[in-house]
Amino acid sequence: MMSQWTISILGICICFLPISAVRAADSLAVSAYAPIEILGAQVESYVKTLEKNVKSEKDFDLDEVRQNGATLATFALTLGMSDEESPLKKAAPAILKASEELVKTTNYAEAQKAVSAVRSAMDTTSDEKMEWQAVGDVTLLMRKVPLLDTRLRREVKKNRADQAVVLAVIGQVCALDTSVAKTAEEANQWAEFSRLLRDRAAAITQQIQTKETSDLESSLDALSEACDACHEVFQKNVQK
Repeated sequence: MMSQWTISILGICICFLPISAVRAADSLAVSAYAPIEILGAQVESYVKTLEKNVKSEKDFDLDEVRQNGATLATFALTLGMSDEESPLKKAAPAILKASEELVKTTNYAEAQKAVSAVRSAMDTTSDEKMEWQAVGDVTLLMRKVPLLDTRLRREVKKNRADQAVVLAVIGQVCALDTSVAKTAEEANQWAEFSRLLRDRAAAITQQIQTKETSDLESSLDALSEACDACHEVFQKNVQK
């Protein structure tokens, strides 16, 4: 029987599969691309970053805050849908709702209030059942991806996979939001690109965690190429 990681690596070729196979990839277990311990740590890390983002109005950057809020929303959804257990998992519904409100903020005062709500959400518990859905803002997430790709290249030198997991999560969630597509064909293409991002990032996480890094540079290049190919097709559709 193939392991979850094997299935994930096979997904690297997803862009060449028929669309029926792409849809089948929706059932891929979250643990195959976002280990719960890294996912939970990233939730806490982003909440702390958001608190720093709104600490001073002088240094406040609304676009950065909204990007971080959109990214946190993808974490919350993925955490809630994970096949692994974590104490933070029961807070996922509240974190998601608070993050979505943060994405909608338009000024410093609103952002401060929303970040406070995000922090409070971390301490909640809920048995609410979550479902895969489009969350965050796909435009913000597209702008975030190149920054994460750059961070990943710095991070792998320290044998850390955090940013690879973040990219995998964004890829999984972005596949659910085809609002940037203008035709059915583009919608299918967008989903394929998004899941390709997920699976190539997941392969890098596996390489780092298993210390099988001889081909890591090639994997990083393949990830960047996937991002560039997607941007070439869809960047024109994204409102700047």
